[in-house]
Amino acid sequence: MAGKADRERCQPFTTMLTMRPGTTMTLTTCFPSRYFCAWGEDAADQRRKPIQYPNVEKLKMFDEGYIARRSGHTRGKAVDLTIVDMKTHQELDMGSIFDFMDPRSWPDSDEVTPEQRKNRHILRDAMLACGFEPYECEWWHFSVTPEPYPDIYFDFPIK
Repeated sequence: MAGKADRERCQPFTTMLTMRPGTTMTLTTCFPSRYFCAWGEDAADQRRKPIQYPNVEKLKMFDEGYIARRSGHTRGKAVDLTIVDMKTHQELDMGSIFDFMDPRSWPDSDEVTPEQRKNRHILRDAMLACGFEPYECEWWHFSVTPEPYPDIYFDFPIK
C-alpha cells in the first residue's frame, strides 16, 4: 500500500489527468536496448527513415543529440512517455510521433498547433512538478533530478 509520501509525489500526475479527464500516461521507453546504438551506427538500415528521421542523416543522430551513446535511460535517470486517451486508447496529438528525430519534436517547436503545444505542456508541467526535467530535443523525454545512479550504467536483459 502506498504511503503518504508516495501519494503526495503522485499528486501532480493526478492533477495532470484531471486537467485532461479520461486520460492516462503510457511509458514508451524506460530502459532501451543496448542494441539501439548499434542500430544508430548501421547506415545501411534505413527502414525507419521515412517515419522517424526523414530530415536527419542517420549517422548524424548522435552528433545532433537524438541518440546518446551512454543513455540516461540505462542509469535509471530518464523515461520517455506520453498521454493516452482512455476511451479511444489513442495517444494525444503532440504534433509528432514518439522518437520522431526532427526539430518538430522539440518541446517548444513552432511547427505544431496550439492544441498540440497544450498537450505537450500538460505532460511537461506534470513531469516538472514531480521533479523531472524535460529534454530540449524531445517532448516525450524527461530525466529525474537528482539522478539516482549517476555513475552506473545498467546492462542486463529485461524479460
